[in-house]
Amino acid sequence: PGRHVVQRLALRAPAPLEPLGAWGLTELDGGAVVGDGALRGKVWLASFVPATCDAECAASLARFAGAARHLDDLRDKVVLVTVARPDAAAQLRAVPAVEGARWLRLTGEP
Repeated sequence: PGRHVVQRLALRAPAPLEPLGAWGLTELDGGAVVGDGALRGKVWLASFVPATCDAECAASLARFAGAARHLDDLRDKVVLVTVARPDAAAQLRAVPAVEGARWLRLTGEP
């Protein structure tokens, strides 16, 4: 266990490839709009749900949710973000949210 703590302390996020610009998407749970300002200064890992989410896609979403359980101690620094178009939001809803985790499940048009 100690090795993983040291690895986390040594992690440094690379600079963004290019700025995304202003954006806003709706939280799947609650309906609040989350925009680029909410994530400014944080490291965030993003995943995207395709329009057709097969069994492999659903398993990938479940693994991503599992990652949220391992980031409790980094809650203020690392945010997981999953984006689904409105026509794929049902697949994202099928994966239970992780209690207390910083996992934003967002939907909206690109």
